[in-house]
Amino acid sequence: MLDFFDALENLPKPVFAAINGVATGGGILLALACDIRVASQAARVGFREHRLGLVPGLGGTVRLLGLARAKEMYFQEELVPAQELHRLGLVARATAPEALIAETLVWAKDRAARSPLALARAKLLFNAVAYRPLNTAFRFSAKALTPSRASRVLNREEIKSASRSSPSCMLMDPVT
Repeated sequence: MLDFFDALENLPKPVFAAINGVATGGGILLALACDIRVASQAARVGFREHRLGLVPGLGGTVRLLGLARAKEMYFQEELVPAQELHRLGLVARATAPEALIAETLVWAKDRAARSPLALARAKLLFNAVAYRPLNTAFRFSAKALTPSRASRVLNREEIKSASRSSPSCMLMDPVT
């Protein structure tokens, strides 16, 4: 399952989640692995694993929420409503349930009209710097701004290898 979430997080294009109703456990982890989340006003999310004697797995909680917020969400009983998710920045927008899919598709189509290479490089850069010290993130960002003659798309084996060595990031490899 972790390989699936890592592969989703490392796809070279934006991945959208439309959240409607209750998302707990694997449902919220799946949404957290996506780049952009849109929730209906009927959405509520949280972690209920403790009721089964389990802990939230696969790292998605801490990676996106941060340690303090992940603990708070896990230890509380209440599910978090869509408006609060929006306020916290966990969803990009909270919309009416009947408009959820249409609004998510508008966002996705808008992103699809942009440069695929620029989107892929930006996403790889975001993932590469997300969990690194700030000075390292600045160096990665500066290097990404340096023009290269060409870039290549990583194949499946390279993606798997990158995921095994650093599960939360994939680095760009300019062709020389």
